Parts: sequence; structure tokens; C-alpha cells
Amino acid sequence: SEDIDDELLELELAALEDVDVDSDEEDESYLDPNCFSITVPEFQWQWDQLEELSGDCLTLNCHFMFRYNGLFTDDKTSLKEVNLSKATCKFDHLLDFLEVLTTQKSTLEVLRLPNVEANDTYTELLDKLGEFTQLAILDFSHCLELEFNLFEKELFESTTQWRKLHTIHLPLKLRSSKDFQSLENVSVVPASLKTLHIGLCEEIPDKVLRVFRSIVLQCAYKDTKLAIASFRKVEQFLFDSSSLVLPQPDILDAKDSELVTNDITTSWNCTKLRSLTSNVETKLRVAILDSGLHVCHTNLAKKVRAFRSFVEGSLAQSDITGRGTRAAGLISIVAGDRVELLVGKVCSDNGSITESSLVAGVNWATTEGADIICIPSAVSENCGNDLYKAINESLGSGKIIVTAAAGKQPMNRNIGYPAKYGNTICVAGEDESGLPLKGGPCAREIEFLGPGKEIWSMGMAKKYSCVSGPAEAVAQVTGLCSLLLAYDRTNDSLIGNCEHMKVLLRSMAASMDCHTMASGYGSLIPSRLFNENSSDVKIQEAFKDAFQSFDY
Repeated sequence: SEDIDDELLELELAALEDVDVDSDEEDESYLDPNCFSITVPEFQWQWDQLEELSGDCLTLNCHFMFRYNGLFTDDKTSLKEVNLSKATCKFDHLLDFLEVLTTQKSTLEVLRLPNVEANDTYTELLDKLGEFTQLAILDFSHCLELEFNLFEKELFESTTQWRKLHTIHLPLKLRSSKDFQSLENVSVVPASLKTLHIGLCEEIPDKVLRVFRSIVLQCAYKDTKLAIASFRKVEQFLFDSSSLVLPQPDILDAKDSELVTNDITTSWNCTKLRSLTSNVETKLRVAILDSGLHVCHTNLAKKVRAFRSFVEGSLAQSDITGRGTRAAGLISIVAGDRVELLVGKVCSDNGSITESSLVAGVNWATTEGADIICIPSAVSENCGNDLYKAINESLGSGKIIVTAAAGKQPMNRNIGYPAKYGNTICVAGEDESGLPLKGGPCAREIEFLGPGKEIWSMGMAKKYSCVSGPAEAVAQVTGLCSLLLAYDRTNDSLIGNCEHMKVLLRSMAASMDCHTMASGYGSLIPSRLFNENSSDVKIQEAFKDAFQSFDY
């Protein structure tokens, strides 16, 4: 059957109206924000596909064990550090992931744990960690849900498991005087232990200082340093709250109890076009240059041919704003398995895009052989010649570039770059009645309108999110362009560049002969060319005739 994975996505969306999120029956696949897949994906990631792997260090901003299934069977690769500190997960899922990781138990020296949910006992976790006999650093600083006394009692009863352990970081959250009880009662300090970071403190009891007098204690303070005798081995650091900022998506489901079916696959009536392209042999490559991808959506992640980040210190396999993930979801739902994705991260975690990052992203997508490049946002600064050159060179090589009619800043009605150059397919959002979204940009560069009002797609904190804006319209038009290009390549291959695609889209626009600064040529109506009642021959003839309708 065609588009199995994408039909699953559509069925999941369609089923949302029947979901009772208040039900007592726990639906793990929906309720767990780190496990959005119902089944184990039938694929394995190779080491050279992982941007998270740098040398012998693996950093995972997103925790989902099935994504890394099969990674650790490579005897040639050994890890010395695994950093999960920016992840959040259920207790059982962490145990499962550590089981996958045990092939590295003879080489792993540094393990930074995620913000795991609290549990009644941590014996099972500590026993599993004990299998990693070469650990020198254990970092629990981001485990903010752990209860100090319970966890630390069991931890120091287990430290003899690690003969090379020299540094322990305890949860970096504020301790009350009662939270020192277990540390006060530690009977034996491991001989190998040199440094213990006890988190954020307003005071350290004398008994704790005496128990750990043979090692260096480290602590964080908020405003003023703690008054501690100079002969004590205590190092103090000003508390940096930014170091504990875990991914917090801007978009949450405000309508959890009223989830409704999204009709993005039917609003354009693409049934005929989808059926005519169901047997495409060579997948189209679509590059998404935005905020990355939340890889817990494994039905999307398995479509990705390559990840690349152009934002320093941020991985393309993570997405804080959620815009890139939503774009990938919409493209996948509209175009089905006719596409494979190139995910380039050009947007920082605060939502801004620099000219240099987008230039690097466009050049990368062009080199990687993208057929279509989707840019759902705008550069947050004034641009020089570098971006203009990169866009022109990409267009000159035959790439189709779809951009958003978006301002440099939110609610700015002057569109930003690269859409402002006027040589891309510039898309604005429309509401249910086909009118431009309120507050949207108004500019001569706008070519078409796409659905942009309350669009459901893949979410971040929840499995789905409903968002309005031009980015959602750009993603759906990109999906439509993918269908059109797939149809063209199975027939006469008339689409050779971005201008050809513009002409084809204009032939199915609501106002093909009238351009306005607010709406361009208006809404897109694919059924004008791909009518269900027309024969395949007539559709092919109409497709050819469309290229003669306008100058390009």
C-alpha cells in the first residue's frame, strides 16, 4: 500500500478527535513526551549519520532509545562520554537506554544523566550504572526530580562499584538543611573520590564538612558566598540558572481536551495528484532549513537522509521552537513517502536566524542535491550580498526554493530575507475563508497563499500542536510542490527550475490573472489541474498547457 508511514500519521491525526486525554487508561505512546512512536521503527542509524557523535563523546538532547537501536554493535567504535543532561525521560526508559549502552561498559568514563522522573528506590538504576566499571565522572546535576536523602543514601551505599570514580555531581537544585541528612550519615568515603559537587546551598552543616574533609567539596551559591572556614576544602561557584534550562517548547496544546481532526490532506483535494504519483521510484529530496527536528517523531526521523547544524552548540536533531518539526510533519503528510528530508538547523534556540547560518544552510542543501528547499522563516537581521549570492546560485542550479512571507521580527509587516529578494516562491498564510492572516506582511514579493490558520502538525511538549502562521503555509506549499515535481518526473520533466514551478502554481491559483500585495495570486486550488473526474490523458495535456499560460 502507498505511503504506509504517512497514512499512519494521517490516521493518528484523524483519531485525535476520539482521544480522551482525561481517561484513566494510560496511553504511553501519547502521554510520554519522549516517546511518540507506537512501534519500534524498522531502521537503524549508522555512526556516520549521527551529528550527536563527536569523537568519542555522544551528546543526546533528546532521549528516545529506539532512535539509537543498533548503534552499539559496531566493535570499532568506543565511547568515553555520554551526555544526556539536556534530556528528560521516564525512569524505565532510562534503564532501557542504559541496557542498550552496556556494550560500552568497558570504555565509558563519563556519564551525565538526564532529568529522570522520581522513583521509590534507585537501587535498580545504581546497579545498572555499576556495570560501567570504568566510570570516572558521574553527573546527576540535571536530575532535578530526585529526592536528595533517598537517592544519596542509596548512591553512597553503591560507590564501591566504581574503583576509578573521582567526581560526582549531585542534583543542582537548592538544598534545605534537612536535605543534608544522608550526606551527614555517610560512613565511608570512597578512596578514589576526589571531588563532590553538592548542588545549590545556602549553608553546609559542619558534620558534612567533617565527613568529606578528605576531598574537595563544590557548591553553588545564588547571591553571596557561604561563610566557610578557609582551611576547609570547599570551592564555591556563582549559580548559573541558564545551565539548567531544559528544552521548553514555546508551543503547547491549549486544546488538549478538544483535539479535532485536521483536514490538511483534503483542503486542497489532492487525491488525484496523490494517486498519480503513488509509484514514484526515486524520492525527491526536500531540505528544511529552520530549527531542526524533534527526532522522537520516529516516523519523521526515518525519512531524514542527513542532519546538519549551522548553529554553534546546537544539534539539528533537537528542536526548541518546534517550527522545523512542524514543517517536517506537514511536508510528510502532504507529500507522503515521495520525499526524503534534509534537515539543516539555521535557527538558534531563541528563534533567530543569522545571515551566515542561512547562507551555510542553503549551500549545504544545494550540495546535498536537494530538489526543493523550504525556508519557513526569515533572517533576523539585515542581509548583505552573501545570502543573495547563495540563493541565486542555488536557483541557478535548478533548485526550487519556497520561502515565508514573514517579517524579521514577529508582527513586522515588512517581509524579511530571503523572501524579499523576489526570486523565490514566497508564501503567506490564509485563514479558512481564503483571506490573508491578520497582521501578516503586505509586499509585492508575495506569490501565493497557503493554509495557515490553526494548523495541526507534530508537536514538542505534546505529540501534536496547533499553530497559525506563514511557516505552516510554507510547509504545505512545499509538500504540494513535491507532489507536482513527482508527477512531472514520471511524465515529461517540464519543471526545470523555480520559475517553472511558479508558473505551474499560478495556473492553479484562485486569482491567476490578478496579483495583490496582500494575497499574491491568492489561494492554490490543485483540483484545477488535477480534477478527479478528468482522465489521466486530459490531466497530462492540461499540465503541459499550463506552461504556456504565462511568461517566465
